[in-house]
Amino acid sequence: MNLESGKPALDYLLDRGLTIQTIEQFELGYAENKSTALLEHLSNDYQALDLLNAGLVNRNNEGEFYDLFRNRIIFPIRDEQNRVVGFSGRIFNDSTNPAKYVNTHYTSLFSKGITLYNLYRAAPYIRTM
Repeated sequence: MNLESGKPALDYLLDRGLTIQTIEQFELGYAENKSTALLEHLSNDYQALDLLNAGLVNRNNEGEFYDLFRNRIIFPIRDEQNRVVGFSGRIFNDSTNPAKYVNTHYTSLFSKGITLYNLYRAAPYIRTM
């Protein structure tokens, strides 16, 4: 919400009926349409291999690292203890990218088949049933 480059993604979410409160509550974000934006942003604190192991970047055939999530609305995925363990990114425009959703690859913290989105929010209500 704070970047001009994210305005089209914010407009998309608002047009889909989400409120600012919902966007903030679910911590939705935007990954810039640049192949190394995340790499550059985190380069002072993390090595590219750390980001690869975390499922946030990939490596091409030439060995160069690039951001996995580009030009996508980003959803953090949290485990049952409310820790961020992965991300999902959704296209929101008329992109030629065939993948509607991209998820963090399998890591030691995240397995798409095991982690249930927003279980940590639902667990207190489930326990009362």
